[in-house]
Amino acid sequence: MTSIHHGRLIDQIVAAPDDMEPRRAYADSVRGVEPDRAALIDRQLAVRAAYRAGTAPNERDVAAARDLVRRFGDRWCGPIASAVDKYAYWGGFVEEVRVTVDRLAEAAVVLRGFAPVRMLTVTKLRGRMPELLAEPLLAQLVVLDIGENGLVDADLVALAACPALAKLAVIRVAGNVEVDYPGLRALAGLPGLRFVDGDDTRVPLRIRTQDWDGGAAEVNYTAAQGTLEAELGKLPWLEALERPSNHAL
Repeated sequence: MTSIHHGRLIDQIVAAPDDMEPRRAYADSVRGVEPDRAALIDRQLAVRAAYRAGTAPNERDVAAARDLVRRFGDRWCGPIASAVDKYAYWGGFVEEVRVTVDRLAEAAVVLRGFAPVRMLTVTKLRGRMPELLAEPLLAQLVVLDIGENGLVDADLVALAACPALAKLAVIRVAGNVEVDYPGLRALAGLPGLRFVDGDDTRVPLRIRTQDWDGGAAEVNYTAAQGTLEAELGKLPWLEALERPSNHAL
């Protein structure tokens, strides 16, 4: 296969980040020349398929994928590494990035050429929500982390009204200590939402307690969750106790 063909496959993957078939086609196209690259795609797609089917992934796939990313991830991600503060592979490609709002527009140009980004963490966002909401990358997100940014209710109200976020399944607003009922209540406007991490806000939805002997932690609903459910009904993100794995999204 030629580099032009590989480039076209990358274009297809970036253009349809939720479609796993172009990723499989890319793995097949590089299998003879880059077997390790094909192996990462194969392994992580197998892990994703297991999670989406509600079954436990093969631990050999998990371990092999982790090792391949450790050994070759920096090489495979090309210019992405210098464009963002942090990145992670899911489904065989860089799907998750962390970037400051100052660099978001510049980073997005690079990402649109190389990465099917579906999970985004933005930092240093206080007072600059309009810049985030103007970014076209939002339309492909299933996870958005805007925790610890000094945000207030008005920020979440503006975010929840953004039509580009129709596919968003997970949002993390933890650590924005001024966020209260109006902010979380507004999130009911996001139609695809499955989980909200509101820890360390004024209205945390869940509380995690650890057994004194170090056993498994127990997660329970809070009074805030009950209040919001009474107002909004049984929404998926109010009923969920555990965050879904990025592999499953």
